[in-house]
This record gives sequence, structure tokens and C-alpha cells, in this order.
Amino acid sequence: MAVSSPALREAFTEIVGGDHLIDHAAALDAHAVDGVRPRWIARPGTEEEVSGIMALACAERLAVSPRGSGSAVSLGNPPRRVDLIVDVGRLCAVTEYVPEDMVASVEAGTTLGALGEELARFGQMLALDPPG
Repeated sequence: MAVSSPALREAFTEIVGGDHLIDHAAALDAHAVDGVRPRWIARPGTEEEVSGIMALACAERLAVSPRGSGSAVSLGNPPRRVDLIVDVGRLCAVTEYVPEDMVASVEAGTTLGALGEELARFGQMLALDPPG
């Protein structure tokens, strides 16, 4: 049985905190995917919060769209609906870096610029083709 919108909002708020669940019109319009406006934007800060959000969204059969920097949201087919955007911007840590092995692990919201700065501290760089 589907949970009401106010109850879902409360449940998402319990998971990510009130400051990290967004449902005001201007932000929802700015985060539309191919013109399809979400009902909520959740900004988790931990893996556990992502897990909780996704478990609830799955249980409620919500249409979820992940969001990084928002640079390629118009690629692919337009969605029929978007109930929830999971904005990974708060998941921006370099979780492990071993300069001697040239191996790094980062969270989903880590920007290439932030990773590049961390690598540069040890005279290294991320060797990717430039965007565009």
C-alpha cells in the first residue's frame, strides 16, 4: 500500500535530515530532468543514507534519478516520471588514496577537479581525455 506524500516526506527527512530534503518549487524546477519535475530532491551524506533512501523508494515504487553535477541530464530518453532525485553532491570525499600505488577511491559526488587537486599534492594527475 502506498504511503501518503506527507508521510513519505517525513520518512525521507528522517533519513537525510530536513536541510537535505528539498521540495520547494524553484529547486524542483531547476532539477527537472528533460522537463520532468521531481517531487523531492534528497541529498544524502553517507552510504547508509543512500541505502535508506533507495530502500524506501523501492518499497514505494518511486521513479528515482541520480544526479551528479547535472551536466548531462538531457542525455538519453526523457523519463516518464521522476519522483525522487538523489543528488550525490554531499558524497564528495576521497576515501582512500595510496600515491605509491597510484590508486584512489572516491565517493560518487567527488568532482574531477577535487580529485585532481588531491593527486597534484603528490605530483600526480588523473589522465583522462578533457571533457567535450
